[in-house]
Amino acid sequence: MPVTVKTFKTQSAFANAIRQEKAFKSKLSRPEALEHYRRMVFHVAEEAINAAYPLTKNLLAEREWTVVVKDFYRSGAMESPQLWRMPEALIAFVDKNYAQLQRKYPFLLELMHFEWAEIAVYMMPDNKVEMPLNGDVENDHIVINPEMELLHFHFPVYLKPAGTISINDRSNFFVSLHRHPESGKVLFTNLSPLTAQMIALLHEGVKMDLNTLVKLSCSSLQIAYKSDYLPQAMRFLDQCIQNQLILGFSNP
Repeated sequence: MPVTVKTFKTQSAFANAIRQEKAFKSKLSRPEALEHYRRMVFHVAEEAINAAYPLTKNLLAEREWTVVVKDFYRSGAMESPQLWRMPEALIAFVDKNYAQLQRKYPFLLELMHFEWAEIAVYMMPDNKVEMPLNGDVENDHIVINPEMELLHFHFPVYLKPAGTISINDRSNFFVSLHRHPESGKVLFTNLSPLTAQMIALLHEGVKMDLNTLVKLSCSSLQIAYKSDYLPQAMRFLDQCIQNQLILGFSNP
């Protein structure tokens, strides 16, 4: 049954009263239940946010985190109807409203992006690809796990405890996150600029053998190709096959 305009307005007003801790002007059959409902709804939202950003929660002082969570909840920035997606909007909210907090923790947004990426990869739709793990690296095309994400950071948010990161750690860091096809766990792979470029090309759908992949990656990065890059890339490929970031090979 379609919701009438009047009903929608009443529901919206009730939601705002709950979220912003304001009085609800319409008549309620049990007015005393309003406070109980308000506490229950906030508790659900708070638990979802805490679960999404445990590292960020641990980094910030207790009062800092409490203020951020309450401000976010009251703002109505949580647009997704799916509870698990609701905390994603916190990143943009912090970016827009907490410049001072970002000055105190210059890696704050990257830490939050990293934490959310783990959830996003874990929850992304299935995109299964069955490929043989054995192949000819000199001729066969490499097939990457499509259930992955490649990230570039300026701080080592996935390598060091957040509380020990300083401005002196600023550099370039690359990491891939992928969902293991059997266990479903999200695994992290620390990458160099060259291996990150290799993963990026494969993730874009480029089909090629390892030697061509290494040379094209060098060209993309504008670095000279060296003969010792290939054996290094073969060791990296073995590692990726073991953790299923690389699923196998296909014939050209």
